[in-house]
Amino acid sequence: MPVTINKTLTARLDSKSTIKAIDHFWFSLQNMMCFKIIPFLSLIFLGFIPNSPAQTYDGRSDSCDILHEELYLEVLDFTNKTITGRAFIRLTPKVNNLGAVRFDLRNLTVDSVTFNGQPIAFIQNGESVLCSFSQLLNIGDTATLMIRYGGSPTTGTGSFGGFYWSGSFAFNIGVSLNDIPHPFGRAWMPCFDNFVERFTLTCHVRVATSQTAVCGGVLQGVTNHGDGTHTFTWALQQPVPSYLMSVAVGPYAFVQGNLFTASGQQVPYLLAARAQDTTQMKNSFVNLPHALLTFTQLFGPYVWGRVGYVLVPFTSGAMEHACNIAFPQLMANGSTTYETTMAHELAHCWWGNNATCRTPADMWINEGLATYCEALFLESLTGYQSYLDHLRNNHKNVLEKAHIEDSTYHPLSPMPERFTYGYHTYFKGSTALHNLRTYLGDSAFFGGLKAIQNQYHFKDVDAEGFRTALEGATGQPLSHFFNDWIYQPGFAAFELDSVTYTPLGGSYKALVSVTQKLRAANHFFQQVPLRITFVKNAQETYTVTLLHSGEHQLHTVSHLPFLPEAAVLNAGSELLYAVTGTSRVVKSTGSTQLSYSRLRLIVNTVADSVWWHGAMHWVKPDTLQNWQNGLVLIPSRFWRVDWAPADKLSADLQFQYDGGNNYLSFEKGFIPSEDSLVVLYRPDDRVPWQVWSQVTHQKGNAHDKMGSFTVHQAAPGEYCFGLRNGYTGIEGTEQPLLKVWPNPAGPLVHVLLPPELVGREALLRVCDSTGKTVHKRREKWPPVASISTLELPPGTYHMYFSSGRHTARGTFVKP
Repeated sequence: MPVTINKTLTARLDSKSTIKAIDHFWFSLQNMMCFKIIPFLSLIFLGFIPNSPAQTYDGRSDSCDILHEELYLEVLDFTNKTITGRAFIRLTPKVNNLGAVRFDLRNLTVDSVTFNGQPIAFIQNGESVLCSFSQLLNIGDTATLMIRYGGSPTTGTGSFGGFYWSGSFAFNIGVSLNDIPHPFGRAWMPCFDNFVERFTLTCHVRVATSQTAVCGGVLQGVTNHGDGTHTFTWALQQPVPSYLMSVAVGPYAFVQGNLFTASGQQVPYLLAARAQDTTQMKNSFVNLPHALLTFTQLFGPYVWGRVGYVLVPFTSGAMEHACNIAFPQLMANGSTTYETTMAHELAHCWWGNNATCRTPADMWINEGLATYCEALFLESLTGYQSYLDHLRNNHKNVLEKAHIEDSTYHPLSPMPERFTYGYHTYFKGSTALHNLRTYLGDSAFFGGLKAIQNQYHFKDVDAEGFRTALEGATGQPLSHFFNDWIYQPGFAAFELDSVTYTPLGGSYKALVSVTQKLRAANHFFQQVPLRITFVKNAQETYTVTLLHSGEHQLHTVSHLPFLPEAAVLNAGSELLYAVTGTSRVVKSTGSTQLSYSRLRLIVNTVADSVWWHGAMHWVKPDTLQNWQNGLVLIPSRFWRVDWAPADKLSADLQFQYDGGNNYLSFEKGFIPSEDSLVVLYRPDDRVPWQVWSQVTHQKGNAHDKMGSFTVHQAAPGEYCFGLRNGYTGIEGTEQPLLKVWPNPAGPLVHVLLPPELVGREALLRVCDSTGKTVHKRREKWPPVASISTLELPPGTYHMYFSSGRHTARGTFVKP
């Protein structure tokens, strides 16, 4: 938009010297514009540099507070698609000597501005309207600006955000996914378009008598002007940021009534749709009362004047405008197919509309929580399994797609502004909140969320404030959780390396060795509550929680009530990390595709009932030993399968591979030829990988590099894909991993050395978990080296063999 200068001055300026000074100012200002330095003008007036795409916090709200906006809007011209408006903005300074303020307004032209009823000067430049007061304001003062404007309101960049015209409908969508800043109240009203400036709004919307205007808040009345137009007046009495304010004009009919919260509070609701669509809308929203009961029970009171949804001819999604959620017409089709979207938007009444993220960097507070609330709604409606199924599907999408859709792996905070509304924010945010619930337990988790609602009632919050409030409410330290799940990218995968059992009186003791691997994370996760399930048969299980930290850790579990036949981590998906597993009780023969585990179970025979668990690990399998010439591991993933009793089940397993050019290909770039592809197996990490020979290899077409292996007469243990005959470079140049047994260690540990170190003088270093060297010696080593552990205290140890450019490493645990 061209720069507009309005030189109208207040009549109060009667001093010649004052007028001369102002004329000099305007002359200088126009010269500044010629040299294109006008964007720095707000620095003169407000004491801060204007917002730029690189900034995420709008400093205007530190200098000036908008208290209330009264908006007179005319939406009558559907032919030319124009609006006119008068915005009366009551504000108060937060600093002394405030002489100007800048508002945001996009693609609409300002005609005039008054200050307490008197005309004042303004500059409109692009999306900014800089208003120069006729007197300085100090803390405690209030003033009212009136901005008269009009024109053709615009949509944002992309398919979501801005002001839309569609047939007999006109409506706004309050955020633009592709514009920075993302808040998009400026598409139809002057405002501070950020996440922190909150104000109340009275909206008078004049439309044709064939039309109805629906805005946020509560309807105050309708005035008929007798000229074919009438005005709807709505009052939003709760302060919200500009992006949550709304207007929708169309041939609307209302469905109204009352809902009840968990505490018995009565809340009016209003659903707006075309008359012919109201029945379908009511049917699609049949569980809206249940959603309100659920969220008020979990998060606390409903703080808004009404529950409101308005149907709009929009296909790109819904928008959580306060009391007036914009909901796509196509989603209110009479079915409950999209009721999780209905619940998601209602959840924003707590997460986003009440407690709001301070900057886009913490959008997970808004969208991650609202997405997680979809699962909570399903849990309350149909049970915990529905909750878990929803979250597991969500998490599988995160692992598959988030780093692709968002270009790379991101932390949830701070999120780069380009990906504010990306996969990580919504879907990894939901995953993280499920995990937070597991860390804290239900009572502390939901109590903590209620405390945040109270502490940040109509306020903005960042990740640190969220964490501090949770810690204060629960009494539990959460630095590890936030460092691991919020502030770093990627994921962890936890593997059960080995378990040994010894009798302990009338019970048993287990020594459990667990390894943590990382998928695009910066550091190992700490104090992770891992649940391990011990299984004797399909009916007898025993589950305990282990607090795991770092790469390797040995855990002791005492007083097991039986001698287990199997042990499995995270059998119930209590945590969602870079392992996706499925547990079930197998009672009959047949074939079942387990999409979450990415494998097919084919039961040939089963005696009685068998407890079964299969999991895909989204990390690289352990490296092959160098002596296994002609074999190369494909590093994309591996599987772990367990069942008990082991002798009661005969089954095949089918593993699919994808080395083509598909969007979600696992083995893309790793398979030079399908003929060289093999399936490798080992019972646990103490045994080298071996080719499983009893397989049926089903290939796709000649060029797609897609197919499957059916492993016949499968055994409990680990499986992965490998290549036979040739090295492709996919293993990288990392140090080879040594095979160490027994692990946990006995008085001696035995190490299988790679050929390049056998018979050569090599240095052995043994380091404890802090990195301190506790033993070292240099000698010529045999193929299998034996090392005494008698002088070592209990703990985790890392050993390193090195000779020239050849190195190898291994890890063992001393119980």
